[in-house]
Amino acid sequence: MNDNFLCYDRITDTLMFFNTNITLDFVVSLSYKRRDGNRQFFHSEFEKTSNYRLTDISKTIRRNCRYYYAINIKNDFGGGLILKHSDVYILTTTIEQKVLPWFFDKRIFKIIDNRLAIVGEYEPFMYPQSEYKYFSIVPIVQEYENGLFKEGVRCFVNSADTNFDLSLDNFLGFYHILKNTDMYNLAANMMLYSKVPPYDVNSSSMTPGLGSPARFESEFQGNYVNQKGGLGSASNFLNNSKKKEK
Repeated sequence: MNDNFLCYDRITDTLMFFNTNITLDFVVSLSYKRRDGNRQFFHSEFEKTSNYRLTDISKTIRRNCRYYYAINIKNDFGGGLILKHSDVYILTTTIEQKVLPWFFDKRIFKIIDNRLAIVGEYEPFMYPQSEYKYFSIVPIVQEYENGLFKEGVRCFVNSADTNFDLSLDNFLGFYHILKNTDMYNLAANMMLYSKVPPYDVNSSSMTPGLGSPARFESEFQGNYVNQKGGLGSASNFLNNSKKKEK
């Protein structure tokens, strides 16, 4: 692995936008901190003397896959919710038992005077992850300016002030992603997207003080010279793949 590309720490795919501030992401960690404080990468290669004839050296590749869903809150870094395998199982199972019946088996919605209303009894859904972290759901009726209305839910993340509304179809999409996504398969495919020569870094940066993307290019892309396009070409894996398709 080229030293120029060891700065990458994780890959994040945004799977769903709940609103402009809250998203459902899938995150794969490309490194983690060991007990001694040093960095351990997800990908390691080990070399040993080969047991085969006419072969001197044998190499083994090992990958340490660390991945999870994240309900990410853009204006509150670290204030979101991480969902690992056990969280996903508990969350989807309890949604099936306590939330989906609001809409199907034991409907709590009814049309009254040409308006949709909640008339049945229900208990708010609560998934407590820790003392400070939780995910909660209550049913709502979504009304639109054109007079239409839909069954839906309001979801709370860690506090009553942080919430988002989903219509029933969007909520079922969220549930479907959690329920049916093969987390390991998704993580393995994401790890295939790694920065390797001759591809450059993308022209943006979150590092404080770097300023605009243009400044990022001028100060840092010198270490990532593309063999074909040179500096300022903003070349990356996706761009070069599109060029090959043409």
